[in-house]
Amino acid sequence: LRNRGEGGLALAQFIAGNVEAMRDLEAAHQNAQAIDDQYSVAMFAQMLGDIATQGGNFGQAEQYFAQALAYYRQHAMRPYIVRILQSLARLYEKQARNMEAQQARSESEMLMHHLVKEDQS
Repeated sequence: LRNRGEGGLALAQFIAGNVEAMRDLEAAHQNAQAIDDQYSVAMFAQMLGDIATQGGNFGQAEQYFAQALAYYRQHAMRPYIVRILQSLARLYEKQARNMEAQQARSESEMLMHHLVKEDQS
């Protein structure tokens, strides 16, 4: 839990413009791996993937997203899958991988539709 708090703080500092906070977020990701906290690993991977996408580090972003998506799929965490697919779509668009971006968006929209439908039932 402490690791998640430190990771959240690092993310907030990064958003506020503290580029060095990226190292703290990466450290929180590594700590989560070390203690086998796979939920936190996935959450930090998603954050790091979004940051890497914004920074133009597309290969790194894709690795982080793949790590998070694998966990979310394994545990059927559909709202999280929707968000990571949206992040992947943005990544693919920045790389002009339009077909893959459309596939990620389509799957995201389909899952979102099912979640809304279930919520209304």
